[in-house]
Amino acid sequence: MLTRIARHWPKLAKDGNPEAYARRALVNEHVSWLRRRRTDILTSSPPEPAYDPESAGLHRMVLQQALVRLTPRQRAVLVLRFYEDLSVEETAEALGCSPGTVKSQTHYALGRLRVLAPELADLLSEIDPVEVPR
Repeated sequence: MLTRIARHWPKLAKDGNPEAYARRALVNEHVSWLRRRRTDILTSSPPEPAYDPESAGLHRMVLQQALVRLTPRQRAVLVLRFYEDLSVEETAEALGCSPGTVKSQTHYALGRLRVLAPELADLLSEIDPVEVPR
């Protein structure tokens, strides 16, 4: 690698920045070496499918029906927190209420969703319990 850089050194010394060129060439060579070195890991079973369109559509319909049965404030809190991915403070600002209200409404709304749509339990279990007060 350094021999290739040395061939270009006189032109770079006259027209450009040879140290920067050498540094960039070494980085590019290292990245290329890492890419060539990468191999696939074989396992005894294929990986699980990441997306199942049938269950996703069913979950979406059940979730929409359950959300309709929540109060407007609970629905707004869940949509802003988990669909729009806003923080508690950002959600409170958007709704014009305190962060404590957002936390309590999230708690009550998730509890109500668990009752209204128990088939969504696997989706609701993915929600970080630290963010949701119990």
